[in-house]
Amino acid sequence: YVSSGVGPADWATATTWTPNGIPTATDNVTIQAGHTVTIGSTGQKCKDLTVNGIIKFTLSYASLDINGNYSLSITGSESGGGRLLFKGASANISALGTTSPTTAYGFTRNRTILAGSIVNKANCTCTINGGVTVTNLGTMTINGWTAASTSTFTNGTNATLTITFAGFMSASGTTFNASATGNTVSLKYATGSVPKVASSYYNLTIAATVAGTKTLPANTTVLNNLVINSTNTLNTNNFDLSVGGAFTNNGTFTASTGKNLTFNGSSAQNVSTTGTLALTNLTINNASGVNLASGSYSLSEVLTLSNGTLNTGGRTFTMLSTATRTARIAEVAGSGSVSGNFTIQRFINARDTTWSCMASPVQNTTVNDWDSELFIHYSTDPLQATVLSYDETIADYVPVSSSGTSISPMQGFEVYLTADFAYTSISNITMNTIGNPTIGNQSKALDYTNGSGFEGQNLVGNPFASSISWSTVFSASTNIDNFADVFDYTTGNYANVNLGDEIGLGQGFWVYALGAGATLNIPESAKTTSSNSSLRKMETPNFNLTIASADGAHTYAHKLELLGDMSYSMQKDANDRPYRMSPNKKAPKITSIIDGKEYVRNAFNSDASSVRFPLSVSVGIDGKYTISAQNMETLTGDYTCIVLKDNKLNQTINLNEVGAYTFIATSKDATDRFELELSKNGNCRSAMALNNVNINDQVLVLPTVNGNSIAFNFTETLNTTISVTNMLGQSIVEQFNVQANTQTIELGIPED
Repeated sequence: YVSSGVGPADWATATTWTPNGIPTATDNVTIQAGHTVTIGSTGQKCKDLTVNGIIKFTLSYASLDINGNYSLSITGSESGGGRLLFKGASANISALGTTSPTTAYGFTRNRTILAGSIVNKANCTCTINGGVTVTNLGTMTINGWTAASTSTFTNGTNATLTITFAGFMSASGTTFNASATGNTVSLKYATGSVPKVASSYYNLTIAATVAGTKTLPANTTVLNNLVINSTNTLNTNNFDLSVGGAFTNNGTFTASTGKNLTFNGSSAQNVSTTGTLALTNLTINNASGVNLASGSYSLSEVLTLSNGTLNTGGRTFTMLSTATRTARIAEVAGSGSVSGNFTIQRFINARDTTWSCMASPVQNTTVNDWDSELFIHYSTDPLQATVLSYDETIADYVPVSSSGTSISPMQGFEVYLTADFAYTSISNITMNTIGNPTIGNQSKALDYTNGSGFEGQNLVGNPFASSISWSTVFSASTNIDNFADVFDYTTGNYANVNLGDEIGLGQGFWVYALGAGATLNIPESAKTTSSNSSLRKMETPNFNLTIASADGAHTYAHKLELLGDMSYSMQKDANDRPYRMSPNKKAPKITSIIDGKEYVRNAFNSDASSVRFPLSVSVGIDGKYTISAQNMETLTGDYTCIVLKDNKLNQTINLNEVGAYTFIATSKDATDRFELELSKNGNCRSAMALNNVNINDQVLVLPTVNGNSIAFNFTETLNTTISVTNMLGQSIVEQFNVQANTQTIELGIPED
């Protein structure tokens, strides 16, 4: 049938057609150019329909069944709010003319929308029956869509689908395919879930014109380009997202904790963003590389470099660190690499002034990189400089005197953390180290200068933006001891890093060469999965002696551990830990002497009924000090008596009873003043009375701001007379009496 006049003429009127009659389901129909045919009822039918003019629905419930192909030519158009129902065997839709946004389509049989078609259904709801597949090869806009279970919508090769409502193909059992080469799905609704696809998207655009958030419904793959337009937010909603082409963010991208954004294309990928793109986990798995084209970037969790180069292109890329989490670069096992600089953060929590072992996770940087966040004083005097390196060949610290001093991978420094020249405690600090991240297996030859007394001690550093396993480092290295040391600010002393422990990002540490030719190797495989590794794991407490300022004037302390076991040797073995000098020259120390050398851990054979340990004790500042015993209950071997002997005062102190001993010490005291004895006989000696002890060893006079102080340290209360005279013998402070024991008395001295 062919339309017979300009009309408008009703479809159901016989004179509308040539030949005269009303089309049936087996008749092909053509509406000629310039003719208008109206439909005002249901039940109208045809087989193939070609519209070169206008097909117009005059009632919203009116419908037309099309049992074959539907062709809307370039001169044709649709009008009104009725419905075209596509029935009959599989056929095609060609819509080169003007489709009506209010004329709904109903799919009861399979249909293919041919390439070049432009189908606009922006103000109606289309339907698709169960078991039916609609394939779009053209450009289609949908505002409403009712899909039955087992129905399928496929956006085919080079097709474009614009969806302006949430919930497309979301009913249970429906299938949405959008992976065909060249096709694009554009989401223009403000808020709701991204449609769930059977396998992947090819191109996906988040393109609403009003602000809103789209959320991923599942782990999602975009094979080619992902675009987020301005005012739009894409929230990954606790799912992973992978992109194979360009990633363009002009809106907001919200990454989920613990979830990954992966770039895994086969040709070079560009990433661009407006403002800062905040990422949690990022994986680069593209042999052709990924380029940061615009904006800035931050990463809060893990960067995985599987294959290809991440090129920053001069853009800021910051690995974040907080009190609870520090971003890291995972083990690089493939061809992954980085071109350009990162800003790698390391959070340091508030603390009193103290030393810290530090290292850099980037290449080709200088100490000046730390100067922005830390107070650093450069000096050639090791007592004045706040950054020290260590030279094993001279067994001493080397002050850093210039901000241009280079920091190479695996190099460690002792850094004094203070806020100013007044040695003010530091607040929370986020360190920013800028440079190209160190990647790949790292190796460093260690120094071993025989006979220095400190031979083999090397201050090194973790070269990676990741925590590392000491067990893996030890296994990969040659001729080194099986432990390392770091400075632990919570105790003010060095702490052992043992097998099974970790060394954190930015952490310097000490290793011990056992002879010439020792090598420290830190492979990529040493990286751990910790997000905020502490200096070490919690250690099993051992019996130890500490020495610290008794009056609290100085906060530093030093610890000596003693471990007894039947398998240990009384000579030096692998269980002992050598002493290393503190960067603070004034710090007190207590060590054990083994084979003429000083150790901070003495692992001894517990088979003997009694064991004597010569101690070396020294202080840098005259004053009162206390030696304390801790964890005595952990001492193995049934040693019931723990006795400290003060050879200077000829006293023995039963540490089982008193636990600590306070004494006056000066920097001139002999270092062999003390010794420790462990015994199994149960007959502990009590403290001995003073015997021919010089009173000056029990009294110490020190200058103060207002005059002097007198510190007493008697074992019993003594009636004492104090007077002060000048060089002419004249009294300048009136004589007075005190009951002296262990107190300190301030003396104000007149100025005239």
